[in-house]
Amino acid sequence: MFEEKLSEISEKFKNSQKKKYYILKHKKHKREVYFQNKENAVNFMRVKFNSPLKRIIYFFIKIGLLQPFLKNVYLAENFGDVIFVAGQIKGFKLKDKKVISFPLLGKNEDFIKSKKFQEKFALEGFAPKIFEINKNKIYSIEEMLTVYQENDDSGLIKRLMEFYNSQGIKKISLKEHLKKINKRIKKSPYKNYIKSVLKRMNLSGKKFVVTTLHGDFSRGQILLKEGKYVFVDWNPEVDLITYDLVRFFESDPYLLKNKKFLTLLNLYPEDIKKNIRDYIILSDIYGIIKKNVLYPHTIKRVEFTLNCKTY
Repeated sequence: MFEEKLSEISEKFKNSQKKKYYILKHKKHKREVYFQNKENAVNFMRVKFNSPLKRIIYFFIKIGLLQPFLKNVYLAENFGDVIFVAGQIKGFKLKDKKVISFPLLGKNEDFIKSKKFQEKFALEGFAPKIFEINKNKIYSIEEMLTVYQENDDSGLIKRLMEFYNSQGIKKISLKEHLKKINKRIKKSPYKNYIKSVLKRMNLSGKKFVVTTLHGDFSRGQILLKEGKYVFVDWNPEVDLITYDLVRFFESDPYLLKNKKFLTLLNLYPEDIKKNIRDYIILSDIYGIIKKNVLYPHTIKRVEFTLNCKTY
């Protein structure tokens, strides 16, 4: 899927020796892994093989049985020993303990902006340290940290709360909130759907808590540094404090019946819990206009939340 893009980037490093990388593809989720056939590279990949079927595939890679059947490509060794391709292209230099990142699908300005935010938040202890941001070849180099594999979602949300408090939290009226996003709603191809949802909500006189968000929060953005959680792939904007939490359970249409979600919700202030239906729906509306896409599970979640009587 992405060999052409990686080969194009590889050509920018003219003085770099080329190495052979084997390719694993996940077509449904549009993700790929490129790896050199070295013990440390194969060992490092193990974290991505976290289901019974994936563990079987990993076993065959580990013993070298699968490699002859995999497609391969020669790329600049600047990419490192292992490359993960998802929202970004990330190459892991295992000996140097560094990560080189590139944008995917031509999002150069967004990529540089995100890395600038990461550079800032790293100084505050909430992101990995950035060593270099190259605006010509469009890449960044940052420290390589341990990937989050624990089951400590409460700890993650508490850490996010630390970040929110460091950036400032405030209450705004619904009028202020809608004024902020109204221009984006008008430009959205889903504006009629959004307006129809807003008409069904009882929002009169309510105030909502906003803060600076991570903006793209998921398990893949969580790392460990000196015993604390830090985050990558920042896309920060000021909006409802619940957006990152709702994003964390993005594909679940029945949040108000999700025990994990409800447990994490207890970490939020009482007035947010009291109005959580409104927060979920408004967070989903923000996601629609931010990503400019309306998923079926989002429609299902909005409808379920509007009609849910059990919470």
